[in-house]
Amino acid sequence: MAYIIMLNLGIFECLELTLTIFDGVAALFQLKSGDFLELVIGGMNSAAWDTHGPIILILSLNRLNAFFSLSRKRYFSASLVLGWIYFLIKFAINISINCCFFDAKKFLWDYNLTPFLNVFQKVSFGIIVACLIGSLLAYMFIFWIMVSARRAVSSMELRLIIQSTIIFLSMVTTVTIYNYGDKFLPDSSYTVIGIGIMNILNGGLNPLLYLTLNPTIRKHFWKKFGFQGRRSTVIAVTPLSSRAT
Repeated sequence: MAYIIMLNLGIFECLELTLTIFDGVAALFQLKSGDFLELVIGGMNSAAWDTHGPIILILSLNRLNAFFSLSRKRYFSASLVLGWIYFLIKFAINISINCCFFDAKKFLWDYNLTPFLNVFQKVSFGIIVACLIGSLLAYMFIFWIMVSARRAVSSMELRLIIQSTIIFLSMVTTVTIYNYGDKFLPDSSYTVIGIGIMNILNGGLNPLLYLTLNPTIRKHFWKKFGFQGRRSTVIAVTPLSSRAT
């Protein structure tokens, strides 16, 4: 189930990265597309980003559930459905309130500030923070169980925990810098561009983790490029007693 959850997270990340191509083209050629196109791309990108929080919380709860050996697959499947519903609602609201536009000179998305949008943004940020705090508590509980109970953990489960923790820490870092970077980072256009690039790199984290921590995926990935990996040599040995005299 953990890989299904990560797959859904990867879909949102692929959606973000695909839409970000528009950012690069618009910034490189200083293009100004139609307002509606910018609204759709920005609204969808923002909704996909905001859905990271709930999906990461579902992933952390799934890892915690694995330590209790409980069968809760249908609950996590239902949670993923709710995550997609949350994404669609966010996207619909972004479109209806004319949420954002792309500033090609600054290489960032800006928001049409209205009283409702300010409240909407604060609620969205509060949901992300609540999900990340819930994820943190889940991982703290997992590590407490591992240390106090001295429970033996399989290599596959350990890789899943490491991967889930890295995804969580990356999201926390990105959210913190994206929302509060202006408090401690230099006031420069390079800072704005750097934060945008960091946000893009966060969306491409999952594939790197899959290749690093999953030997099966890594084997098939290299095989696609013609690397077969180590080959074993089999030597047949015939016992002396079985040889013809």
